[in-house]
Amino acid sequence: MWDIESEKEIRKFEGHTDGVTSVCFLPDGRYALSGSCDITMRLWDIESGNEIGKFELHTEGVTSVYLSLDGRYAISGSFDKTLRLWECKTIS
Repeated sequence: MWDIESEKEIRKFEGHTDGVTSVCFLPDGRYALSGSCDITMRLWDIESGNEIGKFELHTEGVTSVYLSLDGRYAISGSFDKTLRLWECKTIS
């Protein structure tokens, strides 16, 4: 995560083992969801930078992710030609 004005890194989120293809944030800015070619989605606490959830059921890279406005659900698309709906109990 970068500060645009100062062009300095604020926080680094580490955990994926391949390229990140998609990221989305909850409107309140507390959480982010990322999708990767490593076939996982990861849920992040923005303040701490900690991974608080990992979703791994796709068989090929995750190409897109979206969080519902209330943070209860996530949806992901993948090169495996599937969409998956996830319940995010960790943040609801």
